Amino acid sequence: MRSVSNRALSSPRSGIRVIFDKVLSMDDVISFAVGEPGCEAAPHVVAEGQRAFDTPAMHYTHVNGIPALREEIANYSSAVKGLTYDADTETQVTHGATAALMLTFLTLVDPGDEVIIASPYFTAYEAQILAAGGTPVVVALRQENSFHHNAADIAAAITDRTTAIVLNSPGNPTGAVTPLADLEEIAKVAIDNDLWVISDEVYHRFVYTGEAVVSIATLPGMFERTVVIDSFSKTYAMTGWRVGYLHGPAEFVAETSSLAEPMTSSNNSASQFAAVAALTGPQDLVDTMRTTYDANRKLVGDIIATAPMLKLAPSEGAFYAFVDVTGTGLSSHEFATQLIEQEHVAVVPGDAFGSAGEGYVRLSYVGTPEDTREGVQRMVDFAVRTAGVQA
Repeated sequence: MRSVSNRALSSPRSGIRVIFDKVLSMDDVISFAVGEPGCEAAPHVVAEGQRAFDTPAMHYTHVNGIPALREEIANYSSAVKGLTYDADTETQVTHGATAALMLTFLTLVDPGDEVIIASPYFTAYEAQILAAGGTPVVVALRQENSFHHNAADIAAAITDRTTAIVLNSPGNPTGAVTPLADLEEIAKVAIDNDLWVISDEVYHRFVYTGEAVVSIATLPGMFERTVVIDSFSKTYAMTGWRVGYLHGPAEFVAETSSLAEPMTSSNNSASQFAAVAALTGPQDLVDTMRTTYDANRKLVGDIIATAPMLKLAPSEGAFYAFVDVTGTGLSSHEFATQLIEQEHVAVVPGDAFGSAGEGYVRLSYVGTPEDTREGVQRMVDFAVRTAGVQA
């Protein structure tokens, strides 16, 4: 029998899922591993989804999403991000942000094209670029630069095969929020080199610096060369509902729509109606999650500060702490594996997010304050004990 494709064989497995699978096989684990909200979708969102199941609405929809949802998404992007998109031609609903990213790479990347991604990165970027026939070109994010995207580093990685730059701010796994001044420099690099920018903004509502996140698409000359990726998964605690979206120039969205037709035919009907309710109904859950995560963020920082062998760059956004564990003498994988085995605490090894993540582990601080305190304290105790043994 013939082998499977090289494309399938070359697709790396997510290191996050490896840890997640181990969590499922154990009891009494405090898990900081999976990047999803620690609560369920709001009751009015669930109710609207359930209502849709009992109506004639459960049929194929437009490949780009139901008109009502596209209209509300466009309204949301205008109100929250200052971006004006046409709901009919510049907005597409997808099966989560991951599908929006895949459609984007398939539309922009030809075999041999290069796409610049910054490590540590969301694990899907590398796999999707490879699946599209492209080459991921990795630029390291540096802790001394607070893990912010850096224009000079990006510019140094550009070749005549570069077609796009991927930005993620607030970032996964670092929680970094790239400042406006840096985005302005990156915009200049993109314009000067005639490159697309793919801006992954799924964590935009979770920022703790007191400043609003700026989308690079709002900067002069960037609207027509930027694809904005967003999702209901994080903002509205709707990970399992699988609703994301992309914005881009009309000619770009026309092509992503054509690709979506043979891939998905259309999006889940009930989820789309629930997403309309999320955008038009009470926003209390968003505010509650942000307040909870901010308190957990401070708690994590305070506890980790008691362990001199651990270092933590300030988490400015999202809901992740990216902890430097090199002071324990263990690799990222060793630290994460031994921590779950000895303390029943799950974190993700940093090398799951690319080579620049080695030496770190990621914590998702979305749980209860009690679990957060207990889990991080166990991690600190483990780090102190391990560093003593290594010494």
